[in-house]
Amino acid sequence: MAAKIGQRVRREVAVNDAHARRVDLRQQRGQIIRRQVIKNRHVADTDQHIAVLIKHADIGTRVFGADIGMLE
Repeated sequence: MAAKIGQRVRREVAVNDAHARRVDLRQQRGQIIRRQVIKNRHVADTDQHIAVLIKHADIGTRVFGADIGMLE
């Protein structure tokens, strides 16, 4: 489900290593990403990806200016 602006991040999101490389994270496949650093607007437009335009997406962080994927 795609979130709307103002919703909270409800759980950590694990991504595959290719996606992690695209957002310049050094995560291994299946790892839980606890802090997201999003740099590329084109990274995400599906429910499995973390959408963009937020700098840090910790659990409990409000989403401003972008959708974020994989909310509960």
